[in-house]
Amino acid sequence: MTESFADILRHFGARVEIEHENALAQTRAFVQLIRRQETKEPWEETNFGAADLRRWLYIGPKEQPLQAGDKVRAGGAAYVAQHAAAIYVGAEKSHWWGILRLEREGLV
Repeated sequence: MTESFADILRHFGARVEIEHENALAQTRAFVQLIRRQETKEPWEETNFGAADLRRWLYIGPKEQPLQAGDKVRAGGAAYVAQHAAAIYVGAEKSHWWGILRLEREGLV
């Protein structure tokens, strides 16, 4: 089953570059804006100015780990992983899941 998912990523995933501890890796993954059901603006005023509240979902191959703090570049945008985890199907690793924010926004 995980081989079929890997094929889908290879064929339909976007080209992505991941920077982890100054090492770069290129792979294919899905990066998609997480839509909120609220009608509020996608930012919030803070003591340091407006903070962008939008987040992106990352789904990547099991061979390419993603950790919180890693930088991800895809589609001309730069992101930072806020959360990341390996996803398993039974005992077998299926893929990596992550929540990304724009790189220029605040700290992790």
